[in-house]
Formats: sequence, structure tokens, C-alpha cells
Amino acid sequence: MKVFFQTLGCKSNSFETQAMSDLLSSKGYHIVDSADCADIVVVNSCTVTAVSDKKTRNLVKRSKRKNPDVITILTGCLPQVSPDAAKELDSVDIIMGNSNRNDIAKAIEGYLESRERQILIKPHGREIERLEIFSFGSHTRAFLKIEDGCDRFCSYCIIPHARGRVRSLSPGLILKDAERLAGIGHKEIVLTGINISRYGKDTGKSLADAVEAAALPEGIERVRLSSLDVDSLDEELLIRLSKTEKLCPHFHLSLQSGSDATLARMSRNYDTGLFLKVTRRIRELFCDPTFTTDVIVGFPCESDEEFSESLEFVRNFDFLKCHVFPYSRRPGTPADRMPQIKNDIKTARALAMRDAGEESRKKILSSKIGSATKVIAETKSADGLISGYDARYIPVNFSGSAKRGEAVTVYIESFDDTNSLCIGRQID
Repeated sequence: MKVFFQTLGCKSNSFETQAMSDLLSSKGYHIVDSADCADIVVVNSCTVTAVSDKKTRNLVKRSKRKNPDVITILTGCLPQVSPDAAKELDSVDIIMGNSNRNDIAKAIEGYLESRERQILIKPHGREIERLEIFSFGSHTRAFLKIEDGCDRFCSYCIIPHARGRVRSLSPGLILKDAERLAGIGHKEIVLTGINISRYGKDTGKSLADAVEAAALPEGIERVRLSSLDVDSLDEELLIRLSKTEKLCPHFHLSLQSGSDATLARMSRNYDTGLFLKVTRRIRELFCDPTFTTDVIVGFPCESDEEFSESLEFVRNFDFLKCHVFPYSRRPGTPADRMPQIKNDIKTARALAMRDAGEESRKKILSSKIGSATKVIAETKSADGLISGYDARYIPVNFSGSAKRGEAVTVYIESFDDTNSLCIGRQID
């Protein structure tokens, strides 16, 4: 049978989709890249916002409408948080949550045998579900999920209810997975999870233990971290991380707002002073690190003054990339019950914040002209240029002979303002 996966949301969802895909492939299913030719459509859902829920509902309805005989599977965060809402979707044949993705083949077999709807939603256990990946498609960077769950309960976020409390993969299993990924040709691993800053809270380990384990295989040249919270990056952890040479000096730190008053309403457990203190220490410990971030604009009760503070913070910080999100309501969260900002104001603030982030990005990228950097080749365009990223997540298009997945040294000659990337030539 032919199976098509549609993934919404975060890197953890992407990892889990690949794990389910590998599992079904091992049992004789054929994974396809279009829903049009599929016998089974799997929607791995996100429920971060009401908009995410709407996208999920539309996807499963569209699949059934195009082909009434297709078997539709809904998994992920939406059914875990809102099982009743998932059950109301008549177009879904199999409903699964976040805790039992290894049961997907069993669920399909149960449906084929009985032709009755299968509902397999289980509560989160105390240990992380073991998911194994044996390939990562055409990606040069492979995701490795090391943690699940979150205990932060930010006022705008439903994810702790969707993912449960923090559960960590052991360093031994991280090493095993990293060795497997290195064996199939991946040179860079991105450690991901729902809140990897809290990795090891349940086991007495540290994020440094995870990084050190992932960096051990000889074939791995880079270990990159996904999103982090500054209040979890203490001195001991930062010093240990700085001693792992393969760790990319690129840190995605979720700012969310540059206003302390807004951060307090978000229940973020840090202020801008701590953000600056931690990033100053990172600059001291790592060679020329880069920072990317997420910022929410138009959060409930955000005043003009608070937004101005947030905008000024971003303008002054020099982020390599600033992902800007107008606040989107999520029923069931405290922020949903707060006084809301009008949509036109949110839109205007998002545009201003994106402009500030883009100016910062241009400043950083243009400063790389005249320098050399190691780039892992990813794709080759019709005009012959090869594209890839360096360890600091600088995007580079370059001329040369590098093959996909090969790490080469590139000399940066110019900056493409239109596409916001560096241009160079291979020199080794």
C-alpha cells in the first residue's frame, strides 16, 4: 500500500514522521510524495494555534473528498489535546496521539481487518517513546529527537498538555542513533525536542551529556541545537558545551518579546537582562557565535510602549534571523482570556519587527565578505551554484565542485541583498 505523510509544526514532528515512515517501509509499505496516488494519508498535526487546528482539519477533509476510499490517519498534538474534536472529524479513519506512534502499523492492520474506526490515544508515560530512524530522506542535516515534553506552561502555549512532562533519551541511545545517522552519510545532526533546554531534568543528566554523545561518532562533523531558553543555560552547562568542538556556535534562543512587562504576562521566567547576560557569556565562550530567535508581536495587552521596547531590543541585538509571529489565540490557555490586540495592529507590528530583523540579518551577512568558512553542500541550482550552510547557519551560494553532503571551504566574495545570503567560491 502507498502511504503519504503530511507534517505540520515543529522539528520534533518532522522527526516523528520520518520514524513512522521508516517503520512502515520496513513492513512493506511504499512511501510516496503525493496524496493523489496514496492509499493511506497520514496527517501529523500541530495544535499550537487555532489556525494550526484549522489546517489539520482541512487536510484530512480534503484527502477524503478527493478520494473517498483513502484511509486517513490523524496523529500528533491535536488528537492528544482535543480527542473529542478529533473524533468529530468523520473523514478520519484512524486517530492516534503523541505517545504511541510505534503502533501505526498495528492501527492500519486493525482497520483493514475490521473496517471500523481505530482510536489509539494513550496518556503520556514517564519515559520517552523510543523512535528509530534509518534514513532522513534527501536532507543533509538529520534531526535527532532527544527529549519530549515541557514543564514551562507559558501563558500562550498548549504544548505541555499535548506533550506531557519532560522525558529524555539516554546518552547511550543518543550515541547509538548518531552512529546510525553517520553511517548513512549525515555529517550534521540537529538535536531537537519540545524543550531541549530541560533535557535530563528527569534523569539527572545535562544537555551537555546529549551533545557530547551525539558528537562522538567519527562521521559526525557538526552538532546543532534547536530552540533553547536562556534561563536554562547556566554557567556550568555553557562551559561544558563550549568544550565540544563539533557543537555549532549557532544558538536559537527564544526571546518572544523585548519587553519585560510582556515577558511577565507570557510567563517566560526570564527578563531581557538575563537574556543579555547569557548571550554575553556565550560570546565570551564561543568564537563569533550567531543568534537566531522567535518574537511574538501583538500579545494580549501589549501597549505601544511595550512594542517599542521589543522592537528596539531586536534592532540593537544583531540577530542573524528573527522569526516573527503575530500572536494567534489558542483556546485553553490563559492568554486567550486576556484582552486582545486588534488584527490590523498586530499586522503592522509584525511588518515593523520583520524589517528590524532583516536589517540585522543583512548587517551580519555583509560582514562575512572577505572571510572563509566551511560549508556543507546541500543543493545545486540550474545556474550551477551550490547552496549550503556553515556552522553558524550562514546561508551560502557558491561555485565549485562539491558533492551533496560534502563539507568544503568557501571564500565569501559578496552578499546577495535580494535573497539575503552570501555568495562565494570553493577554495579547497
